[in-house]
Amino acid sequence: PLSKAKLKYGNKIFLIGAFVLSFIWWVFTTVAGISEERIFGSFFLQYLWEFAVGMVLADRLYDDNEIKVSNLLLIITAIVGIALEGLLGLKGGWLKSFNDIPALLGYGAIGLILWQMRFLRIPMLWLGSVSYELYLVHMMIFAITFSRLDGFVGAIVAFVLSVFTAYAYHIVIKKISVRNNKL
Repeated sequence: PLSKAKLKYGNKIFLIGAFVLSFIWWVFTTVAGISEERIFGSFFLQYLWEFAVGMVLADRLYDDNEIKVSNLLLIITAIVGIALEGLLGLKGGWLKSFNDIPALLGYGAIGLILWQMRFLRIPMLWLGSVSYELYLVHMMIFAITFSRLDGFVGAIVAFVLSVFTAYAYHIVIKKISVRNNKL
């Protein structure tokens, strides 16, 4: 449905429409007092604008258009984006509903900076191959780890355990999927 909407309305209208729908969702969940509940805070409308940005960027890059951004702008975007995301998250309440925009900009800028370091490309591509599984397991692993370890050591242990768990989960799902496709 998203691809059909993008084709029908064009990239600009599609992107604006997706952002407006997400914005309406943010306001609705905030006013209704349900934005902190996982089912509503993780509903696809919360992230529709991000899907649209990814689709439009992919479309542009697929057509061999380069997108050039200076490293200075990336560094500034990373610092400001992550700082704003943190502040909005710490402040909580209705402001937290809107922290996805600076988070995407900040972490996206860091990703682009890291991508320029050629020795990191293979690990980044590998991590991307298990990113969905990592998304699914990381909160549980971090909660368990932080119940036993604090601070920087706890964060490192939690991250490593999350990656290993995501990889194991990826293998299990892949085996189940292959077996089911044979039926």
